[in-house]
Amino acid sequence: LANDFVERVAFAQGGTAETRGDVQKELQELVARIATTISQATFNGSDLVNSGATVTVVTGISRTSGGSISTTSVTFQQQDLGAIHSALTAIDLTTASTTALMETLLQDAESALGAAIASATAFGIAEKSVEMQKEFLGELTDRIDAGIGSMIDANMEEEAATLQALQVQQQLATQALAIANQSPQNILTLFR
Repeated sequence: LANDFVERVAFAQGGTAETRGDVQKELQELVARIATTISQATFNGSDLVNSGATVTVVTGISRTSGGSISTTSVTFQQQDLGAIHSALTAIDLTTASTTALMETLLQDAESALGAAIASATAFGIAEKSVEMQKEFLGELTDRIDAGIGSMIDANMEEEAATLQALQVQQQLATQALAIANQSPQNILTLFR
């Protein structure tokens, strides 16, 4: 929207006072859309575009060798897009009588566009940092799940082998008992 704003101000550079009035109406509409976009730019109750405060996002936890737990985080600055909106709102083409003033207004619009691009870049850098941490944690979780699965499989194999050994021992004990029970029967038949 800021880029569209700059294009319209540049278009008005060679126009008449009437053309500038029409372009000013378009600029007011763009400023209103910018204001709406900024006011609706919240997520989950967080507004990252109306101040310059520092934001810290917890991205993971780590355990030290001593057993204590600490968090890892990413820190970035909120961006004050309200200042860009104010700068664009102040541009009024209908008050320019001169070419020099029109050039100043174009420079002001380009400065606001540069600030919007810088804000977008700052958000892009923060987003990439969070995204990289998210990917890392996803891969770490997958590897932990695979490791736990391997340990469970190994324990299941060990338990299956132990169970099989116990079953063989039980069968041998049953056979030994059967043999032992046959010997007294043989002795009794001798006494008869």
